[in-house]
This record gives sequence, C-alpha cells and structure tokens, in this order.
Amino acid sequence: MPACQTRPVITLIGAGSRVFGFNMCTDICQTPPLKGAEVRLVDLNADKLKSMHRLFELVSRSTGMGLRVSSHTDRREALSGSDFVILSVAVQRIDRWETDLAISRKHGIAELQGECGGPGGLSLTLRNIPPILDIAYDIEALAPNAVLLNFSNPMTRVCLAVNRHTRVRTVGLCHGLLSGQNMLGRLLGRQMVVHGCGINHFNWISGAKWADTRENAWPEVAAAFRAARAEDIPKWLYVRELFEVFGRVPSPDDRHIADFVHHWGAGQDGVNRRYRTSPKEMHAYREQAVQWERRIASYLSGEKDPMAGRKGLSGEGAIPIICAMWGLAPPYEEISVNIPNRGSITNLPHDAIVEVPARVSPGSLEGVPMRALPPGIRSLIARQLEIADLAVEAAVHGDRDKALEALVLDPLVTDLAFARAYLDDILQAHADLLPRFAAGQRSEEPAPALTGRTP
Repeated sequence: MPACQTRPVITLIGAGSRVFGFNMCTDICQTPPLKGAEVRLVDLNADKLKSMHRLFELVSRSTGMGLRVSSHTDRREALSGSDFVILSVAVQRIDRWETDLAISRKHGIAELQGECGGPGGLSLTLRNIPPILDIAYDIEALAPNAVLLNFSNPMTRVCLAVNRHTRVRTVGLCHGLLSGQNMLGRLLGRQMVVHGCGINHFNWISGAKWADTRENAWPEVAAAFRAARAEDIPKWLYVRELFEVFGRVPSPDDRHIADFVHHWGAGQDGVNRRYRTSPKEMHAYREQAVQWERRIASYLSGEKDPMAGRKGLSGEGAIPIICAMWGLAPPYEEISVNIPNRGSITNLPHDAIVEVPARVSPGSLEGVPMRALPPGIRSLIARQLEIADLAVEAAVHGDRDKALEALVLDPLVTDLAFARAYLDDILQAHADLLPRFAAGQRSEEPAPALTGRTP
C-alpha cells in the first residue's frame, strides 16, 4: 500500500446501520486529510442506504469536506478499486439474538450477552461467518490490495475466518478496551491511557499512564479500583473480583466478559443479584433503533445539526488507521486491534486472533510485543481460542460435529444434554441462514462450497 497524498477510496459495507453509518460519517468529516475522498456506501436496504447517503452529503457540505459519495446495493460494483473496506453487518441482528437468548433460557442457561462467546456466540458464528466470507471473497477478487477493517461480531471468530480462508488483510476493531479505560478514568477523575491484551471482549488491562504527563498511573489505578464502592463501579463488580485474583483488569465490563467465564452464575431467573446483572434485554436495543431513526430524520430535515456537540472522533479507530496507513497522518499507536498474534503474546498460538496494541504507519499495522500472559489468564484465553477454531470450521464447512465440540468445550455449558438440545434448536430456528447444515453434515464429509470460491 503506497504512502501518498492522494485520497484513498473508502467503502462502507453495512452503511445503512444508523450508529455505524453515523459514526463513520462524522469521523470522516472531522478528518481534514480525507478532504475530497471517495466514499462508497453499501447496504442491501435501499431506503436506509438512501437516507445515509443524504446524511453523508449534508455533513460533507457543512464541514467543507467535499466528499465524493456514491451508494450501492450491489457490493461488487462498489468494491472494485477500493483501498479500504469498513465492514459492519449482521442479518436480522436483534431478532436472531433474542431467539438465541430465549433458547438458552429454555434449557436452563441464562446468558448475559450471548454474542462473542457462550452458546449464543456459537450461533452468531454459524450465521455470520458464511456471508462475511462471501464479502471477503469479493474483496479478494475485486480489491486484492484493500485492507478490511471489521466491526462485525463475533470479532475474534470473524477475523480468524477471513484471515484463514482468504488472502484479505483484515484488522478487527472494537471500542471495548476504551470502555475499561474510560471507567478507570472516571473513577480517578483524570484521563489516562491503558495498556492491555487478550482477545476481543476479554482484554486484560495491565498498565496505565496519565494522558497528560505520560507518567505511570498503574499503582494509583490499582489502589483506587480495589477500594472502589459498588455504587462507583456497578458494571464492573465481577471485573474487580477477577482483578483481585489475577492482578489485571478484564475489559469491557461484567456483561461482556460473562460470555467467557461461568463464575458469575446467575440464578434460575437469569439474574445475578451479587453482581446486579441480568440477561440482555432486546427491548432496549429496539428502542435505541427507534431513537436513532428519529435522530437521523431530525438531521435530514434540518431540525438538528449532526455535528452539534461532537467533540472529536467516535473512538472507533477506523479513520485514524486509514489516514496513518495511507501516509496522510503521522505514525501512532492504536490502543487495540484484532489481528493474527505473530508473536505479540508469546504464549498464545502464532496465528490466533488476539487483541493487542498496534503501531500504525504508512502501509503497515503491526502488533506491539506484549510478552507472555500470566498462566491463569493464558489458560482462560487459550480455551476460548480453541472454541473459536472449532466454531469457525463448523461455520465454514457446515460441520455439526465441530459445532457440538465447540459447545462442549464452552465453560458456560456444563451439561451435555444442554449442548445437544441447544444445537438442535439453533439449527432449526436459524435454518434459513444455515443451509450448509441442512444435510446433517459430519466432519468427514465434504461440504458444498461457499459462494465465491472454495475455502
């Protein structure tokens, strides 16, 4: 990838998503080096795509960015010649997520998040990997030098699938570690920059510096976090208990890390009163979607200014990475990215997808060396990487055996009967999105090829 002063071609797949589309729009339009850049918006929903196109043009004009914006319901016509592809997709995300949580509860397990790990994480893997690989095959064919910046979950597994089964250079991005950083900053009343590594939604903070002086802040952070009252950290009570055991702060919060460990142990009603947590309620997501529709409508009508109150970028990371990799901004260190390990964490597999800081410079994004994880944390993460490996291969090949193995390995699944019943139920509930499982595929049988090319 050249370091040059020409503007990159940026393609957003899933641009009709209100939060994703809005954040990318306002981030680009607050980045002067991208003035005049070509931005291609892709979404299957023509109505949402049309309104997001109007928003991009509105904000581009109001900020003087002069973006060249186009819209496409056919991603292939948008991908040709793209330099960066930013991806955020999920099929019927809220409805299918609600179905997964209901199936878990039906069989006696109340997941808190059920997205990047746990039984729900397997279901989402099986649904999301095939269509995302189809997108990656198109990138490989039409924009072979493009960098894919992925926001789609389950992050670790999506990035593993694309890196393993295509030649597309892929970087996964999530603001989860920033949530932990912001929580600690609020607790101490002072901005800081944290340092950590692990996997997505299960990143372990091991250090911190004050944002203004860059001096070591970890002793003060650790002492304040240990002494915090429950009302000061209501979403991090279980996080604190794990910190007291392992000496690092797992991030983002109780709800997310509960996808990977069973200790929080909800009651039969799904509520853990000790940690004040209960399973994800989809009505909040539905209400948020309604609010965002109204918000976008108010921008397009001129009732509100989409840039009013914006104080810097969203924190999602994609746009600063693009500028630094394209040579339009100085090199810098991104707080966390999801990339192949390649020795960053010395006691995890070489090609596993890990979440680590990265040095970003023209044409380059490289993980920062983090050395070895403590044995206990390494053990927790290593099991999740093994589950991810099985889940990805189950999704790619329609392999029921590997899907069952992934469930049996999962620490949230303590009963074989649950594993079998849950798998039966999700394969039936989502059969329209899981055609590769229709024939009852077993691991020794060849699976039909995905659209695009055989992995």
